[in-house]
Amino acid sequence: MSTVHLAGTFGTVREPVDADFAYFGETIRVNPDANDLSFMDLMEKARGIDLAGLDPDDPSTWNPAVIGVAQDAGNAAMDTIREQIHPDDWGLFFTTAKRNRQTIVDLMATSQQLSEMVTELVAGNGFPTGRSSDSTAGRSSTGQKSKGGSSSREQRVQRDTTQALRVLRGRPDLQAGVLRAEQARLAG
Repeated sequence: MSTVHLAGTFGTVREPVDADFAYFGETIRVNPDANDLSFMDLMEKARGIDLAGLDPDDPSTWNPAVIGVAQDAGNAAMDTIREQIHPDDWGLFFTTAKRNRQTIVDLMATSQQLSEMVTELVAGNGFPTGRSSDSTAGRSSTGQKSKGGSSSREQRVQRDTTQALRVLRGRPDLQAGVLRAEQARLAG
């Protein structure tokens, strides 16, 4: 069997991001390589979390494996934030966050805002001035993609998403990531 070479070139050439933002009186530069793939990577990692049988309200159900998964989730969230901040400004950003009593939820909200703004910027739309009046802050309802109903794979994905949201109760930062992954999956 021989390999077939597909003609043409693939991918979109993008210039490095040249942007900064105000953060509690400091100016923080955005990582020149920042993009929304950081969130996609976070969602991919979140998909691999299997906490079947875990009761998030009952710590007695937690075991070393579950605790390890929770630590991995926290590390993935911090990696996502770090990938959006200029490496030379990470220390200033994180020190400023701690000085202003920010939580991981606060940092994930900042990360989400940066992701949205950088996506608009690299798409050539410039920085948005805010959410347009006809857009919503939440997930919109989507209809089924086929008339035949959901496939077993679709049902499994919906069940896994619902379970992940339940398990991550009290962690809106991680729940937002689960929802973003589901939106990307539905859009794709």
